[in-house]
Parts: sequence; structure tokens; C-alpha cells
Amino acid sequence: MTLVNKIKWGVAVVFVFLLILATNLIDKNNFIRIEESVEKIYQEQLVTKDAILELSNRVHEKELAVILGDTNYFRNKAESANARIKELVDQCMHEGVDVNSERIITDLSDNMSDLFKMEAVDSLIFAVDKTELRAKLGAVKSDIAALAEIQMEEGKRQKLSSRDALDSSNLFSQIEMYFLIIIAIGVQVIILYPSRSVEVEED
Repeated sequence: MTLVNKIKWGVAVVFVFLLILATNLIDKNNFIRIEESVEKIYQEQLVTKDAILELSNRVHEKELAVILGDTNYFRNKAESANARIKELVDQCMHEGVDVNSERIITDLSDNMSDLFKMEAVDSLIFAVDKTELRAKLGAVKSDIAALAEIQMEEGKRQKLSSRDALDSSNLFSQIEMYFLIIIAIGVQVIILYPSRSVEVEED
């Protein structure tokens, strides 16, 4: 094999190696995007969804206690329930996905603090007219509903992001296959062309 042919061989092999390396890096990047998206969906969506569900249930329990004037709840259960509600609100704040959710969670935290203070006043809890207390509960429930809607929209966005990454990965895999086929043909041409030239010279 002549020096020229060796150089051509070397160039062809290096080119194939660089192509495979580039496509593998692209595939790796897409895989990382999918992995991050799935992890984010779990951490910021499923975990927060569970927290919102429990928060909603506990607020509903509190609302029933207000409507029924349940003295046992406010004297024996409210303190532990409020502590758990604070934990859930903090968890939602930690897993907040954007500015809108952070704003709503801050508003929710403020409304819950106001509600806790109102609960500490017996004249409000056991009053015949509980309009002020119910209004604050309504504000809390509105915040929870808005937060749940934001989490649902973010889940849809993350799902689309994962789908785009998968589509990109599949596309580059197909391009890689076609390029390898073309390169294989090119390498054959590079290798066989000098051989034919030599045969013509010998004749």
C-alpha cells in the first residue's frame, strides 16, 4: 500500500470516528435532557401534587370544623394540623417551578398565617357569624386550586420537552445511519480507485 493510500485510509478512518463520536455526544445530550426532564417531573410535579392533595384535604377538614363548630378539633387537633400544613406549604415553596407558582405559594402562606391567627381567637371560631373566617378559608382554597393548575400546566410542558428530546434522538440516529452508509461507500471508492489506476498503468 502506497503512502497516499495509507493517508487516505487514515483520513477515512478518522472521519468515521469523528462522525460516530459527534452523533454519540448528541445522543448523550438528548438522553441527559430526557433524564433531567423525567427527574424534574417526579420531583416538582408528582411530589408537589401529593403535597397539594394533602394540603387540600387538611384545609377541607379545617373548613368542616369551622362549619360544625367542632371544639374538639380546635382544642386538640388544630395545633398538629397547622404544623403539618406549614410543612406542606414549605415543601411546595421548595419545589416551586416558576415565578407564578412562587407568588401563589407566598400568598397561600400569608393567608394560612392569617387563618391560624384567627383560629386562636375563640370569639371568631365559635361566633354565629363566621363570614370573616370563611372568607379567609375561601382565599386559601383559591390559592391551592391555582397552584394545582400551574403544576398541571408544568407537567404538560415537561412531557412535551421529553417528547422533543426523544424525537431529536431518533432523528440523529437515522442521520447517523445514513451518514455511515455514505461513508462506507466513500471509503470503498477511496480504496478501490487507486487499484484501478494501477491496473490501467500495468496494461
